[in-house]
Amino acid sequence: MIINSLKRIVPLFCLAATSFVVAQPATLIKNNNPKFVETSQTNRLEGFALMSYIVDKQGKVTDIDYLLTSNVKPFEDKAATQLQNFIYSPAIQNDEIVSSSRVFLMSENIGFVGYRNDSVSSGFYRRFANIYKNLHNTQFDLETKLTSLYEANTKNTAEQALYYFLEMNIAQTKNEQSRYEEALFRTYTLKRFLPQEFQFPVSQAYIQQYIYLGDYLGALRVLRETKKNPKLNIKQEVIEKAYADILAQLDSQPTTSRPYEFSRISTRLIGLAKREVVFEVTEGAVEKSQLRCDYRIESVEANKPIHINDKDGICQLLVKTNGSARITIKESGHTAPLFKI
Repeated sequence: MIINSLKRIVPLFCLAATSFVVAQPATLIKNNNPKFVETSQTNRLEGFALMSYIVDKQGKVTDIDYLLTSNVKPFEDKAATQLQNFIYSPAIQNDEIVSSSRVFLMSENIGFVGYRNDSVSSGFYRRFANIYKNLHNTQFDLETKLTSLYEANTKNTAEQALYYFLEMNIAQTKNEQSRYEEALFRTYTLKRFLPQEFQFPVSQAYIQQYIYLGDYLGALRVLRETKKNPKLNIKQEVIEKAYADILAQLDSQPTTSRPYEFSRISTRLIGLAKREVVFEVTEGAVEKSQLRCDYRIESVEANKPIHINDKDGICQLLVKTNGSARITIKESGHTAPLFKI
């Protein structure tokens, strides 16, 4: 079963059933943003924005959607401006220029003359350590302490990452699934700002969350990113075992039906692991729904079938809602192109 699944993984340069498909992804060739200049200002506030966007046939960035943004400091407009200053060579599929999908994390890291700003303050660390050691102390007011930490000390991205790490653990302790999912998403997005000893457990938790949601493509993406992190030094056999386990779970389910809630998170990029896909809106309204693949961009509608081909590359479904909503994604058929590990 696992061997058969592995045979269905389609690389970007691959032999399809009918013809030789040559694909070249969009490549960044120029960054027109001005170089960063250090400052002596005392404001430590930093922001970030995780964005899904399209590189069009002219190599320009279009259709920017925010998957996650900083709560500490609004950063959307500045991040979009910086992203639009990127110039790409567009993607090519079968000698044809095509639009393609990308995801990028833009973060603002302020440099200061005379000292570093990439570590947490002593005040933050004391409060963080106190909360962390009392996570399971029922007599300890976790929520009040967490709010105080956020308001008094949380400023730069390193502190934001640790704050979300605490919130993730508190939500898990209280079995608050929606809150846990968002806090885990934020923690994983800022994982490179976390202490090294927290990075692997957070990656493990995110893989488990994706499997819980039934998003096997998402789980494989996190596994691939974990393997690429040289600081973690994960053994190859561990990666291969996890990879095979995820594929086996996917292979054991010829059809899947998975619900998604949109409340704390209003825009999602959902991995698609099978070739036949349809989604329905069971509550609320969807503002935007779009198939975003390595080599295909297409607006899609609820209750209408979507078919994924080998030449499309890896595909995800972008869904943006108006307020609270609920959708169900149904997948069936053979395995779609997946990440290689």
